[in-house]
Amino acid sequence: MRRYEEAASCWRQLIEVRGCPPNIVREATEALAVHFEHRDPDLAAAKQFALRGLTPQSTPRNQQASQHRVARLERKMTAQIRASSLPDFGS
Repeated sequence: MRRYEEAASCWRQLIEVRGCPPNIVREATEALAVHFEHRDPDLAAAKQFALRGLTPQSTPRNQQASQHRVARLERKMTAQIRASSLPDFGS
């Protein structure tokens, strides 16, 4: 249905629910990382949510997926910084 903002709001509410099962929190956190990486671009927010997936309680598979996402986000952030610091010869 492409109601991404509404979904993101629900995911945020879920991760704040006291006693929410860890697997639900993990999925909501991952969904928010994806949301801010692809749907509502905010790489810093995406990285924050991806970092939340790096907990001792995470499975090795989830740890690896989170590490991969963080590394990708860091590369994108570095590329963004480099692109913004290039001189504008078009003016």
